[in-house]
Amino acid sequence: MAVEGAVRFCQNNFLGASYATLTFTSAASGAAGANSVLPERHKRWIPNGHFEVTSSNNTVYINDGSNKTVTLTVASYTSGSALASHIQTQLNVSSTLWTCTYSSTNFKFTIGRSSGTRSLRFTQTTNAAWDMLGYTQVADTDPGTGLTASLVRRHTSEKVTVDFTTAVTPRFFGLIGPVDQDTYLTQNATVTLRGNITNSFSSPAITITAELQDDGSFFKFFDGLNTLYRYWQIEISDRENDEDVISINQLYLGDYVTLDTRNFSPGFSAILEDPALVQSSTSGVQYYRVLPKFWRFESLTAEYIDDTDLAELRRVFRELGTSVPLFVSLDPLKQVSSSIGEFTKYMRFETGATFTHLFKDYYALNLTFREVVG
Repeated sequence: MAVEGAVRFCQNNFLGASYATLTFTSAASGAAGANSVLPERHKRWIPNGHFEVTSSNNTVYINDGSNKTVTLTVASYTSGSALASHIQTQLNVSSTLWTCTYSSTNFKFTIGRSSGTRSLRFTQTTNAAWDMLGYTQVADTDPGTGLTASLVRRHTSEKVTVDFTTAVTPRFFGLIGPVDQDTYLTQNATVTLRGNITNSFSSPAITITAELQDDGSFFKFFDGLNTLYRYWQIEISDRENDEDVISINQLYLGDYVTLDTRNFSPGFSAILEDPALVQSSTSGVQYYRVLPKFWRFESLTAEYIDDTDLAELRRVFRELGTSVPLFVSLDPLKQVSSSIGEFTKYMRFETGATFTHLFKDYYALNLTFREVVG
């Protein structure tokens, strides 16, 4: 049994395995969902804006001289523009001269009619599309030639559906963005994981909410949970995000290795490095080249680990070396820190792992890790 709260090396991402089939709801050109399960942090998944029209949000109520109910086709739309085009088509099946557009700049829908009687009947809310589109009005309103919604709508949500071919037991989930950007997901974002024995998630066997960190990352250890399921769904909701890009650089759903005999000794160092280059002109004016800041974990020492731990850590280092990243969590149970994210980073071995023999079957371990920038 592992030491309570011991360091965890999350080096086995089931999502990147050959037996895993992943389906992403949307992706921008050149930023495919598959990028998010590659080890390289500089590759990223940029969702394009997935909108899920269901029987609960597929109705637009208008008046063009008489009250009319416009029904949208229940389906998944891979961008706001695709949904807007469908809405415009359906409006003009029931009426004429209506337009609906979606802005890729402010992420808002606009609905209007070029002439004639026109009203958006916001008082009608049964299965209405108003909230999905960002309209908050409560009174019927003349939209003129174009009424822009009050609220940003990036998507209804983005989903990653996973078939692992056979049941697996993930024990950790991680989601991170660019190392130098803490706005890729907002503080209003949510990430939900669902596991099931079938490829259906309306009533999943297990539902898990990932924990939002200060930098916009999401982490969750599944301690005490039965997570043995073949099918998984990761749902990311951040529909009011008005930043330029939602960027997911790494998704992890997998296993970890930990220490069974000893944890790291007190006294390790967590250093936030700033590699900015500073130069001065002959007149004393300083010029700066700003580079991404990154974390370094140093003086990670574990005394008296046995030969079983030694063999496992040697295996991890042989597989990864100093070039393949992994998630390192120094305090997974928040025993000394305020959040899991404080000492959980996407890192690589900065130097070789040092194992010092103490006496028969026992060793001292010393490691140094550097956060992966790209």
